[in-house]
Amino acid sequence: YPLQARQNVFQPVKHLCILGGAMRRADADVYVFRGAPRNGAFVYLLSRLLGRRWVYNVASDEHLGSFVDDLPLPIRKLFTHALGNADGIVAQTAYQRDVLSDAYGADSTVVPNGYPAVDGPISYTAGEGFLWVGRLVESKEPHVYLGLAERLPDHQFQLAGPVDESSAFQIGVRDRAQEMDNVTF
Repeated sequence: YPLQARQNVFQPVKHLCILGGAMRRADADVYVFRGAPRNGAFVYLLSRLLGRRWVYNVASDEHLGSFVDDLPLPIRKLFTHALGNADGIVAQTAYQRDVLSDAYGADSTVVPNGYPAVDGPISYTAGEGFLWVGRLVESKEPHVYLGLAERLPDHQFQLAGPVDESSAFQIGVRDRAQEMDNVTF
């Protein structure tokens, strides 16, 4: 569903209604959510209101720690309740499984991202530039990468990541990258 930049205090309620309508129209048997705890708490709530199953897929270690700790108390309690009552939880690592068990009393299934384990050091050969791939959010610091590109104008840089058109930060990173001669966005 299309998100809009926050225009007033009622915008989150509008988004919740839009999401609920989309979920109702989808009429899924199971709703799987992967992402930030705040949104996960509301997808859980809507899933239960629709009488459907809910599965949480942990996207990041932060989603079991600082992201939860920073939530307002009612949303934090809803998310904690959601984890304890999920129909399934998918963790990426044994660490996430252990945190879910220890901190939330929740069982989970570890499904690794699929990168094979290496037996030893990976050989290195000189490349032809620098590559940065990730979400364009401040915590990942793509702006620092662009600062490096500015200081090394004789080297080629590539920056890959999705842009949320409602995020001034992400738009700024994209626009800055596109203005630089040694950066391919």
